[in-house]
Amino acid sequence: AMGTAIVVTTHHLEEAEHCERICMLSAGKIVAEGSPSQLKAREPGTVYELDLAQPERGLDAIERVIPAWRVSLFGTRVHAVLEQPERELPAVRTPLESEGISLKSAEPIQPSLEDVFIGLVHGSRT
Repeated sequence: AMGTAIVVTTHHLEEAEHCERICMLSAGKIVAEGSPSQLKAREPGTVYELDLAQPERGLDAIERVIPAWRVSLFGTRVHAVLEQPERELPAVRTPLESEGISLKSAEPIQPSLEDVFIGLVHGSRT
């Protein structure tokens, strides 16, 4: 029997979480294809959600020790993709402390499709 396909286009990747299959494009080129869980499994490292007293200033400070494409602002939280958390988490604390920015918590989380997209597009350029 023939099935039905519905094609949806969106810039809001949280909407794409509900799709069975996703094709991510950047600059008119396919950068990834698969189910949301398949794409998340490609994340190069562990995503940590950082709760900072001053997230915007904290983001700038963290980018001194972690490549900028691996760190992004998600609302009032910062997401950081860490390949070696045991080494990188202490390294992240140093510039925060020197700026007087409190790191309230750092928890590993499931990557969002937005985390994956940022990694695919920007990580491939480094």
